[in-house]
Amino acid sequence: MTKIHTLKPEQDGIAKLFNGDKNVLLSPNTVKYPHFYDIREEIRNQFWIADEVDMTQDVKQFPNLTPEEQDAFLKIIGLLATLDAPQTDLAEELADLSTDPSVKATMATIGDQETEHNMSYSYVLSSVTTMDKQNESFELGRTDPVLLKRNERIVKVYNEFVQNPNIETALKAMVYTSLLEGMYFYSAFAYFYNLARNGKMLGTSTMISYINRKRAC
Repeated sequence: MTKIHTLKPEQDGIAKLFNGDKNVLLSPNTVKYPHFYDIREEIRNQFWIADEVDMTQDVKQFPNLTPEEQDAFLKIIGLLATLDAPQTDLAEELADLSTDPSVKATMATIGDQETEHNMSYSYVLSSVTTMDKQNESFELGRTDPVLLKRNERIVKVYNEFVQNPNIETALKAMVYTSLLEGMYFYSAFAYFYNLARNGKMLGTSTMISYINRKRAC
């Protein structure tokens, strides 16, 4: 697999999901996989901005959480930020290998939303704790031995794809991103939903629900 040309005027090739040799216009009348338009529009219709979520009550409630609740809150937010950061890069890497414009447009939209997720975690942390605690939380994914062990396989598969992009490594990366989205993120989200069930940190839970909704696309 090779990265596509940014601009290739010749029209004698074929646009494909992977291994195509030309770019075609972004038009539902010319692309091979028009259902990607539906996916892209569904994601776009769920657009939101992190700082639209009111964190006023969370700011007041966070100091009243138990030490254990605070610790879990900060660690899980840090974990989510660590895992979400490479999702933007992965979307870009996949887009660079596709000549199908609907695929590229979908990947660009996904990549943009992944950056908003990271902004959301930063917004939550900056609302409830100090800069030192924020930085400490964001470093956990690179320093905590339990998290490092847990993420070891995903890191390996993602790096294999980036370093040696081919059909096999791309498919493995897509399988592992599904596992990441479907297991790691949802299990982390559950903690904040549990807090909300007990009337705690409702702003954070609202933020997480927006991220959760996008991942269900």
